[in-house]
Amino acid sequence: MKNLSIPDNNGIVFPQFGEFETLFALFNRLIETTLNFWTRQEIINHQRGGFNLWFDENGLPMPPDKDFCGISLINHMRVLHMQARFSAAHPDDIQARERFEHGFDFIDRFIAQDGNYHDWLQLDGKPFPDGKTPGLMLNNKGSIATIYVMYICSENALLLNHAPSLAKAEECFQILENNAWDREFGGYFNTTVEQTRTDFTKNMGQNMHGALALSRLYSAKPDNRVLARTKCLYEHLSRDYFTEFLACDDLTRNWQKPNSVPERVMLGHFAELVWYLEDVTRVTGQPYADELTGFGRAIASKASPQGFLNPYISYDGTPLPMKNIIWWTQMEMMILLARMYRRTGEEQFLQQFWQTAENNCKLLINQNNLVWYGGMEIATGKHFPQGGWAWKGGLHVVRSLTKCLETLQSCL
Repeated sequence: MKNLSIPDNNGIVFPQFGEFETLFALFNRLIETTLNFWTRQEIINHQRGGFNLWFDENGLPMPPDKDFCGISLINHMRVLHMQARFSAAHPDDIQARERFEHGFDFIDRFIAQDGNYHDWLQLDGKPFPDGKTPGLMLNNKGSIATIYVMYICSENALLLNHAPSLAKAEECFQILENNAWDREFGGYFNTTVEQTRTDFTKNMGQNMHGALALSRLYSAKPDNRVLARTKCLYEHLSRDYFTEFLACDDLTRNWQKPNSVPERVMLGHFAELVWYLEDVTRVTGQPYADELTGFGRAIASKASPQGFLNPYISYDGTPLPMKNIIWWTQMEMMILLARMYRRTGEEQFLQQFWQTAENNCKLLINQNNLVWYGGMEIATGKHFPQGGWAWKGGLHVVRSLTKCLETLQSCL
């Protein structure tokens, strides 16, 4: 990675190392600006319902990227969570609650005739006629979409005491229980449609999101079945072959590495895994696997001298050229480093966190509205187009900054 010239932009004066109160004030400011952006009235799509997910640099709605020619359920849920957070912070704001309810009602548009969820709708808000989504994925009923609805609806139920959200989360749990849970080896299959399970593989990303979603559902409404599934996923996700650094995204049905290993793996998911499982143990009461601390240390060691985490690394550990800075990967890296500092007390993690946070704020924020770019090309300094896909609905920004605030405050 070449040396980056870090400009002082956005009107942000990043605090010196150790100035925690100034850092916390900055994070709260960035949380507020991100929430304000994603909860404007322009977020409402009055023509087909739901939310607008793509915006230009002036904050105006724009056509979606040609490569993503549909409405993503996961992105819709991310934006819905922004409405819930804003509404919780402004309980007397009637329009805020109306925006939330508008987005909540749109979830039902994704339900297929067989009761599973479509991952994607067409831009007019209708299902793809043949159940396929051209250019996006082979099947349009992946488990991850239902898991995300369970996750966000559980979070929203906790924030707003919203009974319909809790009911929706419980409904998703039952869909996954009936259609995606592996009763022999445990864990979620990649799809909720049995006929499409040609290889019966499992995906680490889906199952770690599943563990987090289940823990949130259990927090919203304790249930022994939910707790049992959460504990099962934790046991699988914290075993030795996951706590090795060179883990796989895809595994066999019985949780082993496949014979044909991938050329590269996604480091952002591994950074998420460390703190996801820490949060899960707070609900289940299971001991946090010591191996995961070593796993987190290995992920942190792969960051560049500037603190940035390469989105990918080769499966055999060979470094890959880092072409882009992808903002969600950097946000997850921040949580990992903050949690590693709290867990170990080693100042190197705090220093690495501080540098990563500073560079993120100076490189990846739009100076016109203090909302985050999707990323930046290292060679040119050109920012990725903004929009719902790039920003992931603001969820990673708000979640990361909130988690980092809570983590660091608990260390003081």
